[in-house]
Amino acid sequence: MMQSQKSERRSRKAKPAAETLEARSLLTGGAGNTFALESVTIPSAGGTVNVPFTIDPRNFTLPKGKFALGVDVAPASGSSVKPLITEIISPTGNPVSQAFHSIYNPHLTHLQVASGKGTSAVLTPIVMIPGQPNTPVTYQVQITAQGGTSGSVLVDFYLPGDVNGTGTVTKQDVQEVRSLVGTRANSKRYNFQADTNRDGRIGLIDVAYTRQNLGVSTNLLPFVSAQLNPATDTSYPSRLTTDQIIQFNGQASPYATVTFTSPKNDFSPITTTTNAQGNYTVNVPLVQGMNYFNVASTDLFGQHITGSVTPVQYVDPKVVNFQDSLTTTPPSGSASTPSDPPPASTSNSLTPPSSLNGHPKLIALWTRREMKIIKASSGSSSGTTG
Repeated sequence: MMQSQKSERRSRKAKPAAETLEARSLLTGGAGNTFALESVTIPSAGGTVNVPFTIDPRNFTLPKGKFALGVDVAPASGSSVKPLITEIISPTGNPVSQAFHSIYNPHLTHLQVASGKGTSAVLTPIVMIPGQPNTPVTYQVQITAQGGTSGSVLVDFYLPGDVNGTGTVTKQDVQEVRSLVGTRANSKRYNFQADTNRDGRIGLIDVAYTRQNLGVSTNLLPFVSAQLNPATDTSYPSRLTTDQIIQFNGQASPYATVTFTSPKNDFSPITTTTNAQGNYTVNVPLVQGMNYFNVASTDLFGQHITGSVTPVQYVDPKVVNFQDSLTTTPPSGSASTPSDPPPASTSNSLTPPSSLNGHPKLIALWTRREMKIIKASSGSSSGTTG
């Protein structure tokens, strides 16, 4: 029996409110029971590419030491390639003969599907090494471009039977699939997640695969998120700060490597690893002005995710001091307060520095501070000459 680390499963239907870096379009059924997406390129016409994937005990719970894995392919957005899964290759380098080919097409009969007529999606058995249930195993999916085509391909790895998209196949999932037997893609009751082989109809074979995967669980996620910690965003939520070091918190697959880089090389790459719950924290240094961030994640399965997050602007506190601008009491001898209106004789002569980049809130704070200095100076002079 192989058990993954115990952790609360985060449903793919309710992603964190943080920025989601996974911008690739999900396949036909949406996120649902998809737990990993990989983008690959077939550069030559009619070429072939092998995509490795690793089943690691830290990401999977397999009560029987094996399970049925679903793999699907589709052209990436804007790509004209016609991808076909031609083989699933075992850890020993041999083709997996039991791989089950099907296609998303409600007009095909079960006989046509069983005869290998369609091959868009594949169901393949995954077996751990006998007597070594805690040893990771690496398989490969071979994809060939048909019709002399080439281009970018999305590879979708999903957990057959995970109807509710929780990452675990439960008795409730089995009951749901049973209740949908006989429905087709053109039916209002049809549920794509219950269609384990994605042939456009739900039948007894879908019930069988769901029962086979009963109790199987994965904590892998097809996205990574990054949230700027409000405590380091001194002008929250404007993403403008006077803190030279800010903090990002996020989520990805457990034990994934997450790396923050600067496209302008403003800081050296910062790498961290998510914990058993998939959480991570990184502290990133800033330079004066606008700061940009790229984020890359690689998990144990082999899934690679890249993206960028919204820039953060850093303003040197020597230029404008938020706290002093709001709370500092004017020097002795001045009766003015931060809420006093600026004198008409001086308000027109104030020109905010260009380093404020025209930001209204910073300009307002800078103006209030300058007014206090002017008033304090004026009050002091009046007291001396009087």
